[in-house]
This record gives sequence, C-alpha cells and structure tokens, in this order.
Amino acid sequence: MSQFIRRSLLSRVLSTALIGVPSMLIGCAQLPAIATDTSRLMTVNIQAGDTAQNLARKYDAKVLTFHPETGEAVLALSKDRAARLSREAFDATDPNENTIQAQEETESASSTQSNMGGWSTWGSGWSVYGSGQPSDLSGSPSTGPNAAIWSKIRLSQGLNLARKGGAGMIVAVIDTGIDLAHPAFAGRLVEGDQMWDFVGNDAVPQEVYVDNKSKGYGHGTSVAGIVVQVAPNTKIMPLRVLGPDGVGNTDAVIAAMDWAVEHGAKVINLSLGTKFLTSLDSEINWATQQGVLVVSSTGNTGDKNVTFPASSSVYQNSWGDLTVGVASSNLNDIKSSFSTYGDIEMTAIGENVFAPAPGNRVAKWDGTSMAAPMVAGGFALALAERWYSRKSLLALGRTMSSTADNIDKSNLSSLKGYLGFGRLNLERFLQNALWLR
Repeated sequence: MSQFIRRSLLSRVLSTALIGVPSMLIGCAQLPAIATDTSRLMTVNIQAGDTAQNLARKYDAKVLTFHPETGEAVLALSKDRAARLSREAFDATDPNENTIQAQEETESASSTQSNMGGWSTWGSGWSVYGSGQPSDLSGSPSTGPNAAIWSKIRLSQGLNLARKGGAGMIVAVIDTGIDLAHPAFAGRLVEGDQMWDFVGNDAVPQEVYVDNKSKGYGHGTSVAGIVVQVAPNTKIMPLRVLGPDGVGNTDAVIAAMDWAVEHGAKVINLSLGTKFLTSLDSEINWATQQGVLVVSSTGNTGDKNVTFPASSSVYQNSWGDLTVGVASSNLNDIKSSFSTYGDIEMTAIGENVFAPAPGNRVAKWDGTSMAAPMVAGGFALALAERWYSRKSLLALGRTMSSTADNIDKSNLSSLKGYLGFGRLNLERFLQNALWLR
C-alpha cells in the first residue's frame, strides 16, 4: 500500500477512482466496492451518529470527504447508482467527469528558450532566476521582462515590508502539474511526500505533453512560477488535477484541496473554473474553515459569466472573506478584453506575463490565470511575517481586496461595480495587513 493511501486513511476516505485500488479499510470495516465510474458526486448532511462507513453503505457510494466540522460529506456515485437515487427523489448530484477546465490554452502563450544563468537566489530576501538575458526573468523586480508589471502592483515596495519573502509558507497550485525539473523551482518545492498527481495517481505531478492533446501544457508551470516571482521564498505544493488537455474531474480537485489543507498549505490557487458545483463549494467551505485562503481566477469569456469558484456570491458564510476571485486588467488599468468580470473581489495584471515554461523555457501568457497567483503570492508574503488569529485572518482576506487601487475611472462606466475593489496593490495591502489585530 502506498504512502499516499496510508496517510489518507488517517483522516478520511478518498475515492478508489483516484488511488486505483478496489476497496479501502477504515478500522476493521471494509467499504463496499463500486464501479470506478464515479460519474456523479453528491453532497449530504452528516447527522448525529453518522460515520463514513455508514454513509458509504447507505448510499452504496465512496466517501470522498467526511467533515463533521462543517456537517457535510461528499460521495462519489456510479452513473447507475446516481440514476437510481435520482428516481428515489434524493437531491440532484453534481457531474464529475471533465467538469473542470484550465482558464487558458498554450495557444495564448509564446515561448522562448531561456539563456540559463544559474536561476539562483541572492541577498536581501529577493529572488532572481539567473543573470542572463531578459527572457531569463533575471534581476530584481525592477528589472527583467515583468518589471512594468511588478512596478504597477508595487512588488518591490511590498517585499521591503515583507522581508521574509514568504519563507515558511506553502502555496498549493492545483492545476496541470508543473515542470518539476525547471530551474525556477529549485529549492522552492515542498518535499516529495507533500505533492501528488491525482490524474496519474502517483507522487510525481509532472506536466505531461501529448501530441495534439496538450492545450493545457505549461499552464500549471506558469501559475506556480508567478507565485514564486511574487513570494520568492515560499514553497510550491504542486497538485495535478488536470490532464494535458487542461480538463479534469471534480473529485480530483476535491481530493487535492483535502490534501493541500492536511499537508500544510496556507494558500490554495485555483486558476481553473467550472459551473457552480455543490460538492466543490462544500470543500471550499471546509478549507476556509481550516483557515486556508482560496484564490481563484474569474475566466476568460469577456462577459459577466464568472466561473466558479471565483464568484464571491456563492459564499454565504462567515468564512467567505477567505475566498478571492481575481479578474485581469492591463498596465493601463483597463479590464482585459478577454477577462470575465462581475461579482468579484479584485483584478491583477494578466497580460504579457512572463513565467517559467516546461523544458527550461519561459513563456509570455495572457489570462486571468496569471492574475490570480499574484494575489496568492501576496497572501504568502503577509502570512510569513506574523501569526494571524481567526479574527485577523478574516480581516486579511478583506484587506487584500479593500486596499486595491480603484480603476473604475480607467474603464467604461458600464463596468463600474464589476471589477471588485480594483487592481492589486501589494504595498498598500502589506502596510495594512502587517498591523491587523
């Protein structure tokens, strides 16, 4: 039995579709085996006396999550079982297969070969990716190809306030995996037993390229690379839930969020989207109740159809302040033409962002997926500097958006109220965040 399975048994039951074994044991009870066709997910209320085993038997299902603290469990059902339950007038269930999508495709990114120069770290809490050409992302935040972006969001000033650079913090990047061997991540990844591939069912969440089926290839590497440019001393926890086509299953995302929380992540970045799913909403609610901040990108449809989980309107609980939906704006503070907007918290720069790409390359990307990790990295900077109580942690989430620079005047009047509080300002955020009580 793998280390992953042994660790999971200590806390909750994960779907056998994810870990590739026919059944699981909890204590001395064996859960009933069902087909690995877990095409539907169902969220149920946990009643007094319920156990994971009882729910599995009652619904003839696999228990993905069992969270008494929030009073909900998520079950994985076969297609036939879901159909039977539907006929028995149970609550409608969520679709599972191919429901989650990365927000961008590689066609939107241009890639160049890096002129490698060591990809090393130097003093004063700053991090650089070498000392070569600008395509290396070299230099401090005031130099290199992203210099204008970092200037706009006040990164240098923010790092002067957050001198630890995110040290000691873990940001979980739940995505297509990353290029684990890329020099940009040397010394910046969690230990091997803290990462997992929920698509390949192993401990190697490496980006995978498949001819003509890799529209999502490089997406996770880029997202993770943006986090470490903002918070250079933080650790990345890569969790692969999307295939090379940029598509994945809901149960993988739920299992990855469970994994992230239980393995010490303080921030989760979800540069992916779907329609509202009760099962995923339940998991996000649980994660935030554990004090984890969840950052999501809004989507790239250019309209008001904000993808879930970025839309703040779905969170009707006191922990909603720990979820942040991020849209994209450009260097002129104008909403990106592709960016979805609406009931969100804020924007960040999501155009012409250089970041690591598979194969020791860097790539220039456009998309809301590039904006979200700037916010995730900002949270890591603050969290590394001090301890936050429950009250101050909630205030931290509110502070991130409320200290943004209002950009309404730079945009059409029809967009007023649909760009959240405005564009990310790390200096103002940290000036306020480090003094929260």
